[in-house]
Amino acid sequence: MADTIGAGKFLVEELAEYDEEFYETTYPEYWAATGQYIPSTGDLRLGTKKFISGRIDTVGKATIYDGKATDIQLADFGITADEYRAVIVILAAEWNIFDIAAAEEAKLNALLPDRDFVSLKMEALNRGITQRLHEIVAFGDATYDMDGMLNSTNVELITETNDVYTYPPDALYNWIRGLLKRFRKESLLTASATDLFVPTDFYDRLLGRFTTNNDGNPFELLTNPQKGQKVGTVTELNELSSNYLEQFSVHAAGTNKDRLVLLERDPKVLRRKFYATDRTEPMLGDDGITYRLTGYAGTTEVQFRQPYCVRYIDIPKFNNQAIAA
Repeated sequence: MADTIGAGKFLVEELAEYDEEFYETTYPEYWAATGQYIPSTGDLRLGTKKFISGRIDTVGKATIYDGKATDIQLADFGITADEYRAVIVILAAEWNIFDIAAAEEAKLNALLPDRDFVSLKMEALNRGITQRLHEIVAFGDATYDMDGMLNSTNVELITETNDVYTYPPDALYNWIRGLLKRFRKESLLTASATDLFVPTDFYDRLLGRFTTNNDGNPFELLTNPQKGQKVGTVTELNELSSNYLEQFSVHAAGTNKDRLVLLERDPKVLRRKFYATDRTEPMLGDDGITYRLTGYAGTTEVQFRQPYCVRYIDIPKFNNQAIAA
């Protein structure tokens, strides 16, 4: 008896129409790997295990001379060697002669768009390396005791217990203004070039309209030079939300805290060195049918050269039900 179910499936396949082009899966933006917010230089030497940076501290304060004998203080300096860890990340790709033969056969049938099989392998390899670099630079790596931009152990952390997401725009603006004033007073910074990094839900709250005046919203008032600008830029980062912070062990599971970052916009504050992604040449294995190559890249941890110019603020995570109430 004929397999009518199988025949039906065959008929559906025969009558299917194929898109003439592949479309790419949408992936997150790996901003940390590309050095978008961290000054990065590609001069890390391959094989480096740690990077040592010398920092000069000066001592000595001048006194007033009134014409009489007095003890004259001496100016001096000290050099501190700051160490930053460096790692290499690697990822391999494999294919064999049967994979290539199958790809060639698919081209002959012309049912699907023509994509080079080996190039697709390379795209997957590069994306995998970029993703891992992004995670290291953004969140560090506890196994190797590496600091990330969003969780350095050298940066002061403030924990806010009030649910600031429930604040009306007027109160939210005043709360942020207080944070900025405290940051500048305690770090002795007087410039108005502080950058503010916030999770997506917090960014959305900054766009809420003021209710007691017509000055717009907290975002506009914070960033507008004509209205007493308080921050240089406000940047939205998904990685600052509670689920990411817990996923990458910045917070313990169940902490339920989002994070804000205040960062002084001076290139001396943060720095990173990296070794650009490279790969070996494809090699045919001993079995005579399998090809393999390895991709690799290197990075230092984020170098907090002036950690007092950065501050973290943990706030209760966004609760949509609380906002609606």
